[in-house]
Amino acid sequence: MSYRAWFQCINPQCGATYPLNSIVYHCTKCGSLLEVQHELKALARRDARGWMKLFEDRYKSNLWPYGSGVWGKKEWILPEVNDDNVVSLYEGSTNLFWAERFGKVIGLRTFGSSSAATPTAAHSRTWA
Repeated sequence: MSYRAWFQCINPQCGATYPLNSIVYHCTKCGSLLEVQHELKALARRDARGWMKLFEDRYKSNLWPYGSGVWGKKEWILPEVNDDNVVSLYEGSTNLFWAERFGKVIGLRTFGSSSAATPTAAHSRTWA
């Protein structure tokens, strides 16, 4: 199956479209913001269980580039890019760790993620 996505102006009177590989930050016709639109009819040809199965089969696999937490959902991210043009360090899929003591201090059940364990070895922390 082939899928399409594009940038589209949020102004209903304009509706200008741009390819996802274009460097554009706002609509060049009216100046409004852009949003990513997908060809939803094509995406709907696969039901929810089918998408879940596909994504689960790809998750952390060694099938290039689909083992990445990002590129494993390529059809929803950047469907028209050729696999040979993907640059990836298998980013995404960072483990969540239960931050029990911190959660008690702030009164919430809290989870954290350390990017230090990722291929980029970034030293940031994300709390959810």
